[in-house]
Amino acid sequence: MASQSIHSGHRKRMRQKYQKIGIENFEEHEILEILLYYALPMKDTNQLAHSLINQFGSIAGVLDAPHDVLFNTELSENAVFLLKFLPDLLSLYMNERFNYNNKVLTVDKLPEKFINKFLGKNEEITYLLLLDSKFREIYCGIISKGTKNATDMNIQKICELAVHHKANYAIIAHNHPSGNALPSNADIVATTKLYQSLFSIGVLLLDHFVVAENDCVSLNDAHVFFKSKEEYLESSYYKHFCG
Repeated sequence: MASQSIHSGHRKRMRQKYQKIGIENFEEHEILEILLYYALPMKDTNQLAHSLINQFGSIAGVLDAPHDVLFNTELSENAVFLLKFLPDLLSLYMNERFNYNNKVLTVDKLPEKFINKFLGKNEEITYLLLLDSKFREIYCGIISKGTKNATDMNIQKICELAVHHKANYAIIAHNHPSGNALPSNADIVATTKLYQSLFSIGVLLLDHFVVAENDCVSLNDAHVFFKSKEEYLESSYYKHFCG
């Protein structure tokens, strides 16, 4: 009971500190400590937070750690659930905060839109964004999930969704969990195939974004949209970067 009373008093003081000075004035371990209050009501989360920050390097490192790795720490099942749920909640918040449904999308809005989509994702995921003739969003969703290294673009599914939603334009985006947003050779070849497949059904692929943390690279800006794999292999881009 004495230990519980000590924890209770400390937690009350930490909440009051947050209300008075805000989160910007907290150390990372203190922020994590407060978050863990709600999954570990009877545990000294200060010591645990220190240990987690030391192990994973930062709050982001803790939140991005795989489930099985977190389960091998002192965290309970409820605490692991909370830490893995939080990035998804933040992603949902950011997507709703910057929701462009029924609004005309412009190029400058797209990087931020897709960066927010990949918050907390540590496996490779591909999103498809479909637009109508006035460049308004009519669909945005995950069309494939892969491993930490690769993902299947699923061209057939993309074309089926484009037809179903009567789309005029398409944009895709996928993430590189490794932290390097530069498109790979496979990314460029797959994009060329997708461009051709969509074009054959009257849908124009406008861009393919590659996202890594806060970096977002446009394949269209990099001039890597080609009519065929052969044209791509003969291009100066391929010879300079991949040859």
